Amino acid sequence: IKKSKHSRLVLNTLMILNVPFVGVKEIKRLDMKIALILIDPNISVPPKGWGAIEKYMWEYKVNLEKLGHQVELCYPNSTDLDTFDIVQVHTSNQALYLAQRGIPYIFSFDDTHAVYYGKDSELYKNNLKAIEQSELSIMHGEFLLDYFDSDKMVYLEHGANPNTFRNINPTLTYQGHKLLCVGRTDQDDRKGIILSIEVAKELNLPITIVGPNEEFFSNNNIKYDKLTIIGNQNDDELVKLYNEHTIFLHPSKLETGQPNLTLIESIYCGTPVVGTCDIEILGMRNIQPTKESLIEGVNDVINNFDDFQKQCFDLKDSKIYDWHSITKKLITLIKPFFIRKHIHKLKVK
Repeated sequence: IKKSKHSRLVLNTLMILNVPFVGVKEIKRLDMKIALILIDPNISVPPKGWGAIEKYMWEYKVNLEKLGHQVELCYPNSTDLDTFDIVQVHTSNQALYLAQRGIPYIFSFDDTHAVYYGKDSELYKNNLKAIEQSELSIMHGEFLLDYFDSDKMVYLEHGANPNTFRNINPTLTYQGHKLLCVGRTDQDDRKGIILSIEVAKELNLPITIVGPNEEFFSNNNIKYDKLTIIGNQNDDELVKLYNEHTIFLHPSKLETGQPNLTLIESIYCGTPVVGTCDIEILGMRNIQPTKESLIEGVNDVINNFDDFQKQCFDLKDSKIYDWHSITKKLITLIKPFFIRKHIHKLKVK
């Protein structure tokens, strides 16, 4: 048993959980049966366009299966959820519904509005309740560990698919710089789209805005002769856009994913980022979400473009943010609950 890497993980985990070693050899399998709870029947997994949660849910599924686990996409009212070793859910209302059903769950927090509207909001209270009733809650921004203040939480970063998001024009010679923003914004302009356009105007640079933002632009009279607006795009279309532009702008006021998906996707395509993030990342120039700071950051990348682009390639080569690497971390986080569940079954027997 000690010759197996997974068996050593079992023994180490049992020691951490203070579980008796009686019956350990009776755990016949270490592959897990995992249910990933779907959110919206109108958004496919993988998504055909916008859908960040659906995107990383698909990456979890693909990479968990590559690592030998059985994964199914289910709705929270599925009648067989009690047959799964792990049930992972992504919204507080679904988590609380599972709690009412007596289904233990892993909660993945993705609700930006629970932070935006503050601790007095029902969104905050419902998410905190979902966290407290979970077996484990996965937060994708480290600042959330302090914001919710629960011992149920751990941090797990987002990633990107290195086979999809890649530099497809390695010999391309750029004729001037082109700015790019990707994301879905709201009327408060949380993503900093208006700020990005103002900076593009100031620097006399072309800028492209990508995402399902039709209502935002219809409600804001934004005019700039070097502005291109593009709607929802799939991953292949995004890869082309990342590669056609030289600098990705992300002066977001608030992100619960730190880093969020688009930052890593852009860097994996060899396109440096100027934006906000709680952590330092190769290929990214961190700024404050102000006009002066964003202009300074863009000029820094322009003046040191080769260095920033090399950092992009170095980050991708490190594989730190590959979804396969992220999924391995996910397994180390959820495996103890699988083991504890099976030990409990053995003790009951």
